[in-house]
Amino acid sequence: MPVYGTSFIYDGISSDRYQLLLAGIGDETDDEVDMGLNVEPLVSESPLPFKLDYGIQYSNPLSFRITVTHKDGSYFSYFQIREISAWLTGRQHPCWLQILHPEYDDVYYCCRATEIYKRKQYGKVIGLSILFTCNSSFGFSDEIIKSFQIDKPDYTFILYNDSDEETPVRPLITARMDPAFPTLKIENLTTNDTFQLDHILSGDTITINNQNQFILINDRYKNLGSDFNLGWIHLKRGINEIRVNGNSTLEFRYRYLLKGGDL
Repeated sequence: MPVYGTSFIYDGISSDRYQLLLAGIGDETDDEVDMGLNVEPLVSESPLPFKLDYGIQYSNPLSFRITVTHKDGSYFSYFQIREISAWLTGRQHPCWLQILHPEYDDVYYCCRATEIYKRKQYGKVIGLSILFTCNSSFGFSDEIIKSFQIDKPDYTFILYNDSDEETPVRPLITARMDPAFPTLKIENLTTNDTFQLDHILSGDTITINNQNQFILINDRYKNLGSDFNLGWIHLKRGINEIRVNGNSTLEFRYRYLLKGGDL
């Protein structure tokens, strides 16, 4: 699908830095595009009339190609190609890609640039064709950041998960504890999740990575032993009622899962 006249941001760097114009996404001749959402049921091998269905997996991560040119239509020099290639392919981990388009500004993709081809005209490079391969079948929303000043017992608030997938969202939670409050307890009353950490020191900053299931105290790993109840917080699709005990400055960060494919 062509989206002439737009730009994009990759790993926090705008294509405007390199005077690039996003000339198109995908092959303009394609009338059927894989959205990366082909589903494979996970079932048991069984002689019974009905197999046990354990859920689904998506067959392929999302991938799509974009074409870029210079804004002024000029050819690319060797140095410019090196500079752009270093930006897009020099990362050792997937980065966030955002296509700047009025209808799609809130969609982000976690991906790598896995192929770059030169587009030539009269023997000179007039454009670059770039293939992005994502680490997921989904796009994502902009990062949702919710902050709360917990100043009373049973402090309760609502978090909303607007994902297009039933898979729960597992937020990154940061808490800076107030003096004389050695225990932090976070409950999702909607899902019956409970996180509790005891014997916290005054002024400690607690980072709770629910996705990868680890906890940092002041940015360091610590043997928590019986101080941690081994409970993690997740947000189901829809409304989640959260209750917190332990005076602190609390922050939740998460993204929705979006099933729109590429643009």
